[in-house]
Amino acid sequence: MKGPSAMGRKNIIFTLFSVFLTFVSLQSKGQYALTTDELIQLEEKFVQFEDTDREAYLDSLEQSIQLKLMHSPQGVIKDAEIALYFAIKWSKPHFEGQIYLLLSSAYERLGKYAKGHEYKFDALRVYRDSDYQFGIALVYNNMGVTYARQKDYEKALVNYKLGIEIQQQIIDTPYDDLGPRDQALTLRKKELALADLYLNMGEILLETGSLEEALEYEMKALTLSSKYNEEINLAYVYGILGRIHQEGEKLALAKTYITGAVRIFEKLGDILPLAQYTLYLSEIYFAQGQLMHAKKYAKISLEHARDMGGIQWEVNALKLLSDLYEHEGDYEQSLMWYHEYSTMKDSLISLERLEVMSELQAVYDIESKQREIGLLKEREALLEKNKSSQQLVIFIGGILLILISFSAISLYQSRKTTKRAFKQIQQKSEEIKEQRDEILQQQVSINEQNELLRDQKRNITDSIAYAQRIQAAILYSANKIKNYFADSFILYKPKDIVSGDFYYYQNIKLPEEDNTLHFFAAADCTGHGVPGAFMSLIGYELFNKVIIEQQEYVPSKILGHVHEEVKYLLNQEDTHLNDGMEVALCCVNEKENTITFSGARSSIYVIQNNKDRLFKGTKKSIGACMTELEELREFEDISLQLFTDTYVYMFSDGYQDQFGGLKNEKFKRKKMCKIIAENHDKPFNRQYELLNSTLNRWMREGDEEQVDDILVMGVKIPTMDKDADQTS
Repeated sequence: MKGPSAMGRKNIIFTLFSVFLTFVSLQSKGQYALTTDELIQLEEKFVQFEDTDREAYLDSLEQSIQLKLMHSPQGVIKDAEIALYFAIKWSKPHFEGQIYLLLSSAYERLGKYAKGHEYKFDALRVYRDSDYQFGIALVYNNMGVTYARQKDYEKALVNYKLGIEIQQQIIDTPYDDLGPRDQALTLRKKELALADLYLNMGEILLETGSLEEALEYEMKALTLSSKYNEEINLAYVYGILGRIHQEGEKLALAKTYITGAVRIFEKLGDILPLAQYTLYLSEIYFAQGQLMHAKKYAKISLEHARDMGGIQWEVNALKLLSDLYEHEGDYEQSLMWYHEYSTMKDSLISLERLEVMSELQAVYDIESKQREIGLLKEREALLEKNKSSQQLVIFIGGILLILISFSAISLYQSRKTTKRAFKQIQQKSEEIKEQRDEILQQQVSINEQNELLRDQKRNITDSIAYAQRIQAAILYSANKIKNYFADSFILYKPKDIVSGDFYYYQNIKLPEEDNTLHFFAAADCTGHGVPGAFMSLIGYELFNKVIIEQQEYVPSKILGHVHEEVKYLLNQEDTHLNDGMEVALCCVNEKENTITFSGARSSIYVIQNNKDRLFKGTKKSIGACMTELEELREFEDISLQLFTDTYVYMFSDGYQDQFGGLKNEKFKRKKMCKIIAENHDKPFNRQYELLNSTLNRWMREGDEEQVDDILVMGVKIPTMDKDADQTS
């Protein structure tokens, strides 16, 4: 068997040498995972490719990578490295830049943001060297996405605007004035790239609250994407349009758009955005009060997030499920989901910390390289200057021997200057290094302090959240009022997570008298937040003690007993603590067809036969320090005969004292009672919505936050008898 010819040996050597050079070039970037043997096999396979075949091969490989990227970012890296190898070897810069961008996306999806960021700079370098304007615009788009993810919206907007400007110039520039690679682009590709930039720009404007401007950009993206029926673009445009309308409280329109986005993502099998947009869909159903659909889509979102390892969306879905079950009154399920949320949130915080450190390291590496380049340039300039000086000295010395001594001195001085310059450079390098170390040390210290503060805040917030669930579980029994009075509502809005306002309901059956008593109350405790919540729990249990255990059924006497109990529990005679509560308490007696009211500095608003009356309570609080005259006052009872349908409303002072409106003033009780009177005959869920939406609008008009806990309770007591009205 003959050995290879001389020409054959040359080809083999050349092939191996080419593989070696490209391999070393890529390995030096710390990115290449293919072995030398694999590269040689690929080289032998494609060595006979013509230029058009090479373009077709790289194009098909690029499209395959883009499809795989949605489902398996780890799996595309090897394919991308093969494509990158041949793009560099065959001098195809447009493909080289695109593969860098795909590698950037793959590594960022895997959480390796520093490496992904580096690949973007590689793509920008390649596109600039080849004057490929379309590619430069693509990089600016990708840069914008990175800054948006870091919530640096200002830099994101700058990059998107640069990308839009370049893409628009490419479309508007006459064909003959474009570069050869830009000439090869189809109008479809150019306009879809512009649509992508419009889409991303709109999303950033949405995040910054510029809804009208965001809508304008998304409609531009929709026009271009619809023109070519580009499904992936349409899915994202629908999704962002839905979010814009969701923020604008146009929920029906938002649901239509986001449902359209979800259907396309399902068709394409793109799981991560499915997790995102099914969660938005769940939020919309929640806002519309459709809890069954809201839970369904929240669970779908959770499943997709877990499939793709999307921890952020998993955390968001768990929190939403906890809130949904809490709203439904299923506190056991709510707590279960909250436990999972709390655990995953800790994992997310740890992951975000690693990502931030990774990104800081990437920025530091880039800055270090820039400083090194700067120092090298300084050294080269000094050496070049020194070299020129020496040549001049030699030239003069050769012509004028008499000046040799001066030349020697000049040379000595030049070397001395050079030495001094090098020393200065070294000193500057040391200073830069010291400053860098100091900045890094300060950054570590600041990060540690910030982390400590975040942990403390998170622990406090989580503790208060648990307290809120405990309070909600206790107040849950009060919701039984709907079992006896179907036409009723409770508007309950804590200022903070927990509330100092509470509502109460209890029914007592008296079989020997063939009678049932219904007690319901609205109370406003001193303070709000945690201190108010403690008082509310004390008050709730004392009402149970006096009514159930001590079997006291007269409202005025119940308030008297609770007053004494509060003073005793808080030891107010010695401590002079000024904590207490204002209460409106009613008792409906079925057998006597009456309602009896007693109040501690609290009133009720009653409507019978379209006539309204405000019944004021005794000018005496429960607990709290008071004058001797106030202490001597007895709580009084007011009774009404239930000869017709009777509407009873009780409230704390939070609603009427809320600041807002165009004049930034209190809402006032008179205005609240007017709304109630005008709408009392409407369904009670509608009354609830009117009171709630009116208050929200009032606060928005005055740009005011909630100033106190809010409680409004409405009950319709149906006709029991036709006796005449008796008021005592």
